[in-house]
Amino acid sequence: MEGGLESLWDVVAVVTARVSNAGEVTASEVPQLYMGIPGAPAEQLRGFTKILLEPDETKSVHFPLTRHDLSQWDTELQSCYLQRGEYKVYVGSSSRDIRLTGTLAF
Repeated sequence: MEGGLESLWDVVAVVTARVSNAGEVTASEVPQLYMGIPGAPAEQLRGFTKILLEPDETKSVHFPLTRHDLSQWDTELQSCYLQRGEYKVYVGSSSRDIRLTGTLAF
């Protein structure tokens, strides 16, 4: 069990992305999930996984997001909080190679 409030580790959303190998050789890929949190300065890495893909194969990858993944720290209250608004979702092979975007609203 992680530290802090137990509710911080509740899964509140799951991002699913399909990854394809359009090449002619078996290849590995490391899909990465970045989140743009309202009021936070920049996109933040929130998940990654390594997969092996055969030629012409497509796999789904799932990134569970907990309250902790989406929360910010309030220095005055000394606690985490979930900001209301639209969260930007980015999936790619790196922060500079984003191939899928979307939004989550809370």
